[in-house]
Amino acid sequence: MDLLIFSLPFLVLLFWTGSNSLIKKGLRDLGADRISVFVVGMGLLPIFVFVFLDGGWLFSPDIIILGIFSGLFLGTGYLLFYRGLGVESLSSTGVTLNVQQIIVIFIGIFFLQEAVNYFEYAGILLIILGAVLVTVQNAPAKRKFLIIAGIANVFWGIYYLPLSESILLVHYSALPLFMGRIIGFIFVLIVSLSLNHPAQKLPMKRSSVYIGLMAGILDGLGNVFYSYSIQLGVFIVSGAIVAMIPATLAIIGFLYFRDRMTTLKLSGIVLSVTGALLISLL
Repeated sequence: MDLLIFSLPFLVLLFWTGSNSLIKKGLRDLGADRISVFVVGMGLLPIFVFVFLDGGWLFSPDIIILGIFSGLFLGTGYLLFYRGLGVESLSSTGVTLNVQQIIVIFIGIFFLQEAVNYFEYAGILLIILGAVLVTVQNAPAKRKFLIIAGIANVFWGIYYLPLSESILLVHYSALPLFMGRIIGFIFVLIVSLSLNHPAQKLPMKRSSVYIGLMAGILDGLGNVFYSYSIQLGVFIVSGAIVAMIPATLAIIGFLYFRDRMTTLKLSGIVLSVTGALLISLL
């Protein structure tokens, strides 16, 4: 695989690890809905630049309709995931991101019809097994906010179906990505404004606002590079590499947020990383 293409999912991994770590830091002050507005809205900035670099504005009814569907799935995922992240630890919530990557991998296999060899199938199974081990460790049946984060990642995974179809229609990823993001932002903003947040009427800390805005830029950059993987036909490999994000978040959580690192959780992380490397390196 070309080195540049191979580096794309690692950049996604880096950007999304940074974004989620910053969000965890600012959630207590901003709340899940506010930070969703900041992240989805600020993430439009790098995507907007990306549109001009990648082909401009080629609207069609299909692009608009698919953008509405992808935006609703995207916005719902943000609102739910940050609720889970606000209560659960960074490492525990990060594991649920593998639900999204599993859906992404299956979209690549069955919808985009990317070729998959035996090593890649073995890697996918290791990723799934690793996610199960850490999820069992966290007893999700008794942890409703962890379940909420998992449901968010189902929505994020499904989001890639209309997005992929839209990208295949126009043969580049910028405008479909922007359409989904702008609809997602409008949806998140409407939901946030319609809900009662009495505890959030206090003035926001400036540092937390900056954290939310920076997290949005990193999140948007991650989405830009991830959409390129759809355009370039390496969606499965990208999904597998990005599935290492629970490992990177667990390390950040252990180092900066004092999350517990149990043997079972560590084993699950190792299996997920092994599976991702098996897919990407063989």
